[in-house]
Amino acid sequence: MTPSRQPAQNTPLKVLIVDDHPLVRKGLRNYLDNHAQFAAVAEAGDAAEALAKARELSPDLVLVDIELPETDGFKLTTLLREQHPAIKVILVSGHNPIKFANQIIECGASGFIPKASSPAIFLEAIQIACEHGQLFSPEITRAAAEKRDLLEKISPRERDVLLAITEGLANKEIADRLGVGIRTIETHRERIMRKLHIHTIAGLTLFAARHNLIPQTTPLSIGH
Repeated sequence: MTPSRQPAQNTPLKVLIVDDHPLVRKGLRNYLDNHAQFAAVAEAGDAAEALAKARELSPDLVLVDIELPETDGFKLTTLLREQHPAIKVILVSGHNPIKFANQIIECGASGFIPKASSPAIFLEAIQIACEHGQLFSPEITRAAAEKRDLLEKISPRERDVLLAITEGLANKEIADRLGVGIRTIETHRERIMRKLHIHTIAGLTLFAARHNLIPQTTPLSIGH
């Protein structure tokens, strides 16, 4: 784990709040401003603005909503951690985090806090993440481990077939792309469905999307 930057004793933690809803940002800022250990130095409504303010202000902590326009909170967190390794990033969302478990952990976030948390719980969670490095519920870490186990069951060739299936290709088209026989593709398809306990194309497509197996078709347009 990259050593975190600790502010001088009695110096408030500088916080950048990233959310596309002005009322949410203002509410968080007002709440943090009422606690001496925090200084809500800035707000940002999207990823590009957040990256610019992070470069300008060097905050200790960035609170990032998962749902942002153009670039989601996971991609923003990855960029923040690449450009500013000492900054801690905590993701927040109103959605159930279990379906995002892998992304929450793998993007480099220091923790996750549900938006439905009470102000006191929210504050305590931030303090724990800052003091101890990470804050993830057992449910999130368990879900991420289960998803990794599923992915490890799929061979590289089966992953190629899975991606082709999500593109809507028929068995013959997949066979032609991979240079193998149709029967081989049918066998791979059967094994994938059996290993994942998923037996529909829609289900396989949803699985691939949730596990970031489907390549991004839209390039990320945020400068460093």
